[in-house]
Amino acid sequence: MHKIISKKHLKNILLFTRVHTAALTFGFYDVGLGLASFNLLSTGVVPWIIFAIISHVFVFTHNNVCDLAYDLKDPSKSHMPLVKGDLTTREARVIMWASLVATLSLGMWLTNFKPLSVLSLLISTGLVALYNYTCKKWGGAFLMLALSYSTACAIPYFSLTSNLTVPFLLVEAYWFFMGVFQIAVEGCYKDIASDKVSTLKQIGTRYRYGWYLPSLETQIFGYGIKGANIVLAYALLALIPTPPYFWVMAGVFTIVILKFSRDMLREQDF
Repeated sequence: MHKIISKKHLKNILLFTRVHTAALTFGFYDVGLGLASFNLLSTGVVPWIIFAIISHVFVFTHNNVCDLAYDLKDPSKSHMPLVKGDLTTREARVIMWASLVATLSLGMWLTNFKPLSVLSLLISTGLVALYNYTCKKWGGAFLMLALSYSTACAIPYFSLTSNLTVPFLLVEAYWFFMGVFQIAVEGCYKDIASDKVSTLKQIGTRYRYGWYLPSLETQIFGYGIKGANIVLAYALLALIPTPPYFWVMAGVFTIVILKFSRDMLREQDF
């Protein structure tokens, strides 16, 4: 019997869509559901898991299609299916458009067409698309992706309630600052040796003779953003009833996060 899709081709499709990292996206939606319903593990979570996977596929397939011209010149991206030619541009675009239609369709249904929830869905999806189009050309593009993180959390939240509570606003700010650090600091740090537009380079960081040389402005920016994240996390713990061991876990995570941040904000052989 003729196989429509070989195992190798299926593997390339899965690598291209980054399905294996979709769990990272679900956090935005689960937290939004939890804040609105006070239940992170209800059966209503299952459709949102499916939505998270599909929306995750759109984000990464659209990014890969938009970045193809740059990735073809980047040796570190030579293993990617679209760059290697293991997946055609036409196939990539079909997957991208199908995942966008599925994201919007399923998203609309899950929101019960609540106006604020639908608006959050459209804004979050639009901001991701704009980021993918501009991230290689404009150093401030990270702001769009950071805002999309916040609005992603608002999609399930506003599908259940329209109340603007303090914990919800703190979570919105937390996701935003997390997005800023992830893209403007962590992402630029990884690509510092390339000729891509970089927020860190725009505020003085340099890469010379194999050395990563962060500027004082970069360190202030990076530690400031991460510090804001930590303060917001502890504020949430103080507002939401939590068992004592949560505070112990928070302390451990804080130490790990600060060490991880320091590794990207110090002078080093790169």
